Amino acid sequence: GNPLIGTSVHDEDEILDYTTNPEDIFERYQHDVDIVIDGGFSNNIPTTVVDCTVSPPEVLREGLGELNI
Repeated sequence: GNPLIGTSVHDEDEILDYTTNPEDIFERYQHDVDIVIDGGFSNNIPTTVVDCTVSPPEVLREGLGELNI
């Protein structure tokens, strides 16, 4: 019932920790999500995950880049 934006998906693969290949993400999750937008490849570093359903927002996982909340 709510949008989810993600640029990396945790993968159970022993070699790749995070999948960033849009085609692989579509193939794996096409029946679980309404839409997959191909934003191209990124590096295999996890993205930051923030829970915005609580106040103040809670960082669940800090990934690449600077985070200012």
